[in-house]
Amino acid sequence: MVQHFNTRLRSARKIAGLTLQELAEQINVSKQTLSYYEQGKVSPTSATLIALARALNVKPDYFFRPQTVSLQDMKFRKEEGLSQKEIKQIQEQTRGFLERYHELEALMGIEANTHGGTLVLTSPHIANNDDIERAAEDFREQLSLGDHPIRSVVELLEEQSFYVYDYTTVKEFVGMSGRSEPGGQPVIVLNTNADIVRKRLTALHEAAHLLLTFPETMSERDEERACHDFAAAVLLPKRVLTRELGEKRSRITLGELVHLKKYYGISVQAIEMRLFKLGIIGAGSHRAFWDFVNAQVGGKRIDPGGDVYQGMETPTRFKQLLFRAAAEGIISESKAASLANQPVAEFTDEMRWK
Repeated sequence: MVQHFNTRLRSARKIAGLTLQELAEQINVSKQTLSYYEQGKVSPTSATLIALARALNVKPDYFFRPQTVSLQDMKFRKEEGLSQKEIKQIQEQTRGFLERYHELEALMGIEANTHGGTLVLTSPHIANNDDIERAAEDFREQLSLGDHPIRSVVELLEEQSFYVYDYTTVKEFVGMSGRSEPGGQPVIVLNTNADIVRKRLTALHEAAHLLLTFPETMSERDEERACHDFAAAVLLPKRVLTRELGEKRSRITLGELVHLKKYYGISVQAIEMRLFKLGIIGAGSHRAFWDFVNAQVGGKRIDPGGDVYQGMETPTRFKQLLFRAAAEGIISESKAASLANQPVAEFTDEMRWK
């Protein structure tokens, strides 16, 4: 098992967001010695191993377990300012989370990618706006959503075999999607601190990367726009818009848009853009809206209507499986806490009646 040490050490350091120099200083060894550990050229003493575990917030046995999960086909959404170091940290923490998730499922006898239906769209290829509308309608029809608002996008995706990970990080990170190997399970990573309305749109945007296909000639920017439009169309179908607002309008009031935001959990800005792209409003009304938004304090970052939408978009399946496994004696509370990456006392307190 010693052969896994250097790989695990590199992963744990990336998860912690530490450079070689920063970690070396914490455990009182030279940067070169630490580099030798990561290359597998030198093995640490028992005392150094314990120091490494403490510095990286892992248990010593973590270093000697084989890595069982890799991430493929990664797509990142981020604002300017997110460094490559932070990107690698997000990827490594996601991979570590998936390792614990897969281990938990294995302990419970759940085969990977069988915990829900596997959603496959009948018309996934996107070349134009009509294709986007058709794919969004297909998505809603397959999940029997009708014209109703989606109560929880994250819950819906978890029911459809998506592994969803909430990552607490810098505000510049928006979302990430990819596949977990082996198995090819779809993975979505969201920013815990994101506004809930934005989080809903981001979750469906990332799902679009995994569900849709695009022409090879389509630019990355156009693919991102198509995924955004798909997400908006899933949250607020065209037939709902035309029923609520009509097929053609010369002017839309802010109150109408905020009303739709309140019930469908989609931003006023995304609704207005959708109205314009569907031809329900014209260019003049569209320009007037963005002149209004840009005139507000903070510009485009402030969505009209504030927090009028109330809901919850938090992954729950992993924690529910942990509670069930511990309650039924499949695993100990200590093991459950380890998989949850929590102190035992904290996990135990969560399980107890308040």
